[in-house]
Amino acid sequence: MKYILLLFAVLLASCKDNIYSEPQLNKGKEKLVVYAFPSTNDSIFIDICIGKVKNGKTNKPVIKSIECLVNGKEDKIIYKDDSYENGIYKTCFCAVGKHTPGDTITINVSAEGVLSVSGTTIIPQKPKAEYENMDTISYKGDTYNRILLNIHDNKSIEYYAARVVCAVDNDNDQEKYETVELEVDNEPLLKKYTSTKFNFEASNSFYGNMYIFDDETFRNSLTSLHLYVMQQPRYNAFNTKIYSLSKEYFNMLRSLNNIQNNDFGKYGMAFIYSTYSNVENGYGCIAAYNVKESGWIK
Repeated sequence: MKYILLLFAVLLASCKDNIYSEPQLNKGKEKLVVYAFPSTNDSIFIDICIGKVKNGKTNKPVIKSIECLVNGKEDKIIYKDDSYENGIYKTCFCAVGKHTPGDTITINVSAEGVLSVSGTTIIPQKPKAEYENMDTISYKGDTYNRILLNIHDNKSIEYYAARVVCAVDNDNDQEKYETVELEVDNEPLLKKYTSTKFNFEASNSFYGNMYIFDDETFRNSLTSLHLYVMQQPRYNAFNTKIYSLSKEYFNMLRSLNNIQNNDFGKYGMAFIYSTYSNVENGYGCIAAYNVKESGWIK
């Protein structure tokens, strides 16, 4: 489990808005691990490594071919870099082209000594989310900034995530940015995907502070979403991000949450979760998203 979370961190470092997942890698034959998260950006970063540990490290992937197909047409592929961190060799490529909502993205990779892999996803429509207001409330003895957003569901979007970025002061009196944890007990849309249903006082973390939810209760209609951020003197402003997620992205994040919240797994107890992958013949995830930002709220 420690190796899995380490691999998450190494891959995550390559793209600030992407959340990475990985299955159990210490068993079986070597396989390619591929992660790519298409959006409407011109560039799609494709991270590749070998998914089996040998003597505390992975082998370096020797790539034979790589392609990114957008509705069957090839993007331009650019080699970005190789990296090595904590025993993990990673190769990164960039697919450059025009990417729009509704596009089907297929990524194919082949490398020496392992099976060729493939994964497909569809870029979702941009979510319709509007900032309404922000007020202050007290809850369980703490003070929170409560940010209210209105979300107009699109019939083509089923899966969402919310994230809040704060502008904060650091020791040099310079502003920096960090994602923050939210209090979800008072927001039914977010509370649904915590682990409270297990009733064993397990953790209720959301991996990467990406708070997933679905449109089951407001399909094709309007709903309000309340985001509770505990007040801190160093928080200067907030930027809310509402993501529309492909099914693959949502399943990956939900699987990561299950692993992260599996306190009993640390002690060899009952709840064992498999990690989601949609990469044929390998591991990893090809998953798309779109995003609407509120702009800075003070």
